[in-house]
Amino acid sequence: MNERSRRGGQVRVLAFVASALLAFLAACNRVPPPPPPVVLVVIDTLRADHLECYGYGRVTAPALCALANDGVLFERAYATRTETVPAISSILTGLYPPLHGVRANYLVLPEGVVTVAEHLKPLGYATGGFVSSFVMIRDFSGFAQGFDLYDDRVRSPEGLRENYERAAPETVDHALAWLAGAGARPFLFLHLIEPHGPYNPPPRYLEKLALPAEGESACRSSASRVQPAAAGGGVRGAVRGPLRRRDRRRGRRARAALRSLARERALRSKPDRGDRRSRGVARRG
Repeated sequence: MNERSRRGGQVRVLAFVASALLAFLAACNRVPPPPPPVVLVVIDTLRADHLECYGYGRVTAPALCALANDGVLFERAYATRTETVPAISSILTGLYPPLHGVRANYLVLPEGVVTVAEHLKPLGYATGGFVSSFVMIRDFSGFAQGFDLYDDRVRSPEGLRENYERAAPETVDHALAWLAGAGARPFLFLHLIEPHGPYNPPPRYLEKLALPAEGESACRSSASRVQPAAAGGGVRGAVRGPLRRRDRRRGRRARAALRSLARERALRSKPDRGDRRSRGVARRG
């Protein structure tokens, strides 16, 4: 090999090394994207098989399913328990009931069990929780741990039981107001109760969603949960009515807000569990 060829080879090697070094330095100087804000929406007792995005034959939640169509839909997700507080304890901790210790409603999540809010708060997240059921109140659930604001002002009588709840429009309004001022990195936990009994939707939803009378035999276990004004529309229609009302009354506004957030934020929506009483079977969504 002559001198000219040897020098040419050295130049090519140096050029390659220089290019690799520049690429390495550029990668080192690249600022990683900040952690995304997170929105977690939990809808109490909502059955997957009563949503059109899971193959149901009627339109019950167009706003919710529009969000699913814009993102990722998990087809095999299961609740860990058939009661609200144990199931949501698992959602907030990633643990099964034997590990987080909550096996029934009105058992408080132990302070030593770390929630997602407690994981995110040291990372600079603003944390806000907004709930709609009496059993979710901090003194009965222990879910306030890790939240800057845990809004559990649940004051409306439920109807057929000595219990209290808050309607979705009010809960969503409070949540969106907090979210607007939470900064660039919020963690929002939003819990809605509408699909849960007692069922008392406005008449227009019963007219749209009620089943014929022959469908009632499969739903008799729910009859005691239907308020008199709704009973004439059929149990399944009464079950679907609150779902459709919740989706429509704040669905468009919430969907617009959440879709804008979803471009840069991790958005999750799921039921805590399904309600077997709408079919008289033990399956949970």
